[in-house]
Amino acid sequence: MRRAGQSGYIQVSLRSPARRAIQPRTSGRLTAQYLGETIFWSTRTLEVPMRLAIVAVLLALLPTDSKSSNLDVDLALILAVDVSGSISLSEAALQREGYAAAIESEPVLQAIASGATGRIAVSYVEWSDASHQKIVIPWSIIERQGDASGIAASLRAGRPASGLNTSMATALRFAGDYLAMAPWRAERNVIDISGDGVSNSGGDLEPVRQALLSRGIVINGLPICAQPQSDEACATDLVGYYRDRVIGGPGSFIVTAEGQVDFATAVRTKIALEVANLSPTAPLQYADLRQ
Repeated sequence: MRRAGQSGYIQVSLRSPARRAIQPRTSGRLTAQYLGETIFWSTRTLEVPMRLAIVAVLLALLPTDSKSSNLDVDLALILAVDVSGSISLSEAALQREGYAAAIESEPVLQAIASGATGRIAVSYVEWSDASHQKIVIPWSIIERQGDASGIAASLRAGRPASGLNTSMATALRFAGDYLAMAPWRAERNVIDISGDGVSNSGGDLEPVRQALLSRGIVINGLPICAQPQSDEACATDLVGYYRDRVIGGPGSFIVTAEGQVDFATAVRTKIALEVANLSPTAPLQYADLRQ
């Protein structure tokens, strides 16, 4: 694993018909490179507080609509977390801590408050092979700090269990079925799936993925690039796999964590973007990259 502060990059893949020419942009210490439908957001020299500040600024600039009575929640979000054999129990515990800290973080709470209803529904599921899908946090509402703190405490209190293989098809099918069971109406339905490897059991991923997309479900990805993989190898292999074969739907994107040390920062950034619905259709989407 890398030491703290030695993060790799955050990759945000935009699923949009419009293609962009290769065009490096620089704003202060932040560099973005547009490659087709992908933005590579370099964080080699970007400190953690700056990354969170960028998200906070974007959230502050979003229009504040009056609370809507037509929807129960702005977002139904399933956090589907890999606990296959390649992830140790200590790493699985670090993942739980990363999600717990993200849910309680100010950028995420600000994003929730900025929505039409000011609340989201969230569930936390751990998955590995075809026989291992565990609902750690059942459907729960986050509307205020106390809600977030309660979920975070539950994540920290439990002990993760590790599986063997990596069945992403089964994990996504399970998440899709559980989304259909959500007790609240949501404007958006998102599955946020994370993992450190490609699917190697449980059947073909593509039919499951297409079935979810046909229901209007957005799939976002959080690939974990574990050492000793180089940045280039991870971008070619695991990140490319997530980009081409996992994520999908309007505004779908990837945030990459380089090792477990970088995981907490990546999760915090990713959930804030998901809750705020910062996508190609958002008027101020990624404004900081275009200054």
